[in-house]
Amino acid sequence: MVVAAVSLAAARVATAHAPNAILYGSGTAIVDGRLGAGEWKDARSVTFQTGRPPNDGGGTMPTTVLAMNDSANVYIAVVVGRGTYGGATQALFYFDNNHDGQISEGDENFAADAGIFSGVNFFDGFWTNCVPGGPPACPSRDTAFGGTNDGVAAAATDGSNTVLELSHPLDDADNAHDWSLSAGAVVGFAIVMNIFSETPVCNFGPNCQVLTIFPPGSLSSTNALGYGNLVIAPDRIAPEATIAEGPVEGSVTRSRAASFRFTGTDNLTPSDRLNFSCSLDGSAFGPCAQPVVVGEGRHTIAVRATDELGNTDATPATRSWRVDATPPARPRLSVRVVGRRAIVALKSFDRGGGRVRFLCAIDSLKLVPCRSRFSRPVAPGAHIVRARALDQAGNASAVATARFSR
Repeated sequence: MVVAAVSLAAARVATAHAPNAILYGSGTAIVDGRLGAGEWKDARSVTFQTGRPPNDGGGTMPTTVLAMNDSANVYIAVVVGRGTYGGATQALFYFDNNHDGQISEGDENFAADAGIFSGVNFFDGFWTNCVPGGPPACPSRDTAFGGTNDGVAAAATDGSNTVLELSHPLDDADNAHDWSLSAGAVVGFAIVMNIFSETPVCNFGPNCQVLTIFPPGSLSSTNALGYGNLVIAPDRIAPEATIAEGPVEGSVTRSRAASFRFTGTDNLTPSDRLNFSCSLDGSAFGPCAQPVVVGEGRHTIAVRATDELGNTDATPATRSWRVDATPPARPRLSVRVVGRRAIVALKSFDRGGGRVRFLCAIDSLKLVPCRSRFSRPVAPGAHIVRARALDQAGNASAVATARFSR
């Protein structure tokens, strides 16, 4: 069986776009169908479930795709969780060369095929107009349009897994049909796994063949959106961290424990897959403990984000606050009577260095906000004034009292 254009209209395409999948890594592979020890250690991988043909019992089987590159070639390995090629095992890769959000005419396509009726085939193609009445774009061989077949493939089975290995130049002389990539370039990708049954072997029909698209919803007969990202290592763009929740900048609290929530943005890595590290009061960056437990005084937390490629934010986000768990001094309270009014003066200080406010009452147990100097009309007879101080953190002093008569 020879790799050919696959009719995407035959595939069952999910309607929702999948989260980004990122493939990257630095390294050189020997394209022999075998994952040599340590050969792919610096590759990035994604794993998804590939459909199993009904003739083989239906259901799914795991498929892992690894990718990496050196200065000359991109290398891709596909590990399918079945121990034979079956009628055929095909892996087709579709790319968005200019990362404009859609795989369209002129964009790269290559694929590998291994089956029981033929050896391993490598297909080097690009998206172009199809025959009248067909899909608006489909993969065509480079050689059919005067181009060159660049790239190689190999395959092997071990009784448990089938491995396809492929390589394709990052840049070559055939720029009319192939991509032209350099370090740090990002291209979109989508994968079609085309699996043919092994028991019995057959080549056509819904019981013989299953197409699986990854990311789900990224390809159909009319569009190619929602793809993942293949990064031609190294990507040098660092993420930006943000402190989304926690004590307000410059605030004062009496709680020694503060909880924060961090988020961030990156050109490739989704926020929920960023790694955050923290520094408290100038200490070395390390894991972000939650909650942050500190003593009294001023504190600053700095957080930085690291993306999946190891790029780290060089401008950490910061948040400063002050912990004050010490109540202010008991107010000094003085009262003098002038005519029918009692004039009250209050003084206190906050050991934390902030401003204080007062609660007070005359002849009442209920304390209400009052100024540091106020007057109230009072009836003839004996009276009592009560007052306490509150600091910015809400710490309350002991109650001060004073008795007087009019």
